[in-house]
Amino acid sequence: MNNYFNFVEKNHLRTIKLDDNVKHKYYIDLNNISESWTGRVDALFTNTFIQESVHLLVNSISLFESGYFDCAYYSLRQSLEVSTTMNYLLELNPEVREKKILDWKTQQDFPMSGQMLSFLKKNQDIYYDMFNNMKDYFLKLEETKKKLNKFVHKQGYKYLYITRNSPLNKKNDVNYYLEEFTEYLKICIGAIAVFRLGIDPMPVLLMNEEIYYRISDQMTKAFSENFVEEYIGMEHINNYMKTQIYSTHYDSIIKEEKLEKWVKAVTQDNYINKNMITEILKQKHLLSRQEYLGVTLCGLIENISKIYTYDGLGMYFTSLETVRKKMSWNTKFFFDLKQEKNPINYSFDEAYISYFKFEDDLDIFLEHNKILTEDEIKMIKTIKINN
Repeated sequence: MNNYFNFVEKNHLRTIKLDDNVKHKYYIDLNNISESWTGRVDALFTNTFIQESVHLLVNSISLFESGYFDCAYYSLRQSLEVSTTMNYLLELNPEVREKKILDWKTQQDFPMSGQMLSFLKKNQDIYYDMFNNMKDYFLKLEETKKKLNKFVHKQGYKYLYITRNSPLNKKNDVNYYLEEFTEYLKICIGAIAVFRLGIDPMPVLLMNEEIYYRISDQMTKAFSENFVEEYIGMEHINNYMKTQIYSTHYDSIIKEEKLEKWVKAVTQDNYINKNMITEILKQKHLLSRQEYLGVTLCGLIENISKIYTYDGLGMYFTSLETVRKKMSWNTKFFFDLKQEKNPINYSFDEAYISYFKFEDDLDIFLEHNKILTEDEIKMIKTIKINN
């Protein structure tokens, strides 16, 4: 019976596998989009839409490889529709947006994809500006969506399982189907990235080092140049740079003071190079109180390898490698340490850890490779957070 079930269910499926290295690259590139989170407060909801669009493309690859080619193309189309919905909601004024989001969540009357695009093109806001400056790109995208509709609506024998995978058509080279699918997959990857730029231009702005080093910390990861070239086209991004949303952000950020390399490493990557403490402190006014404290401590105490904050939820790495072999910890350990009568030079596997409380209830846990001396403890306790 199981053999019969398997025959019926798999009879007209044709599995076509992507090369593992190629698939890995697609997943890495999709992750590039996933990490382009927006920090725009009124648009935080769009991060979920971006993640969903990316996952739909991952699904499309899995479905195509399993032989469900029409479902794979449907997922490609869905990724574009979810991205369109995101931009549509974003361009509504706040009062209308709140109602429309509720309609969307409760499956009430909601515009179709074509209606949303029509609104975006007439709204004379961000999408309108992007469309006018990137007209060639969006026209190409429209043609792609029309082609995806042919797959989804099965207009033509080549879109039917029965004829596509018929023994009479087995002679057809699988490379044809594979190249066809990957062509549309790449277009959709680029499209999601472009729709993402309708929220804010940060993934493109951060490609410019003059901008990157003028922002102390950001949620967004920059698009790579290879990513832009392969999936969007630099000529289209150059046209995007003519939009109001891009120029407004650029003009605002470029006026800020430029962070030096090791200052940026502290603010962005939570990394403190102990050999560059003097250079970092030249821009101490660009550090937060916590960052300033961490850098100062690393300058005073040679054996600090890591600094923990927020009961272990936050961490600063340093250029000094820890002697501790374990990488794990939990917040209960830090909470319990705070309750100790003498929470200094506490054994932490092969290393040591010490807890200090500074002004404004700023808690710091120091991981150090050797026991702190009495002089070092006194120096730490006299630090004033006044940067």
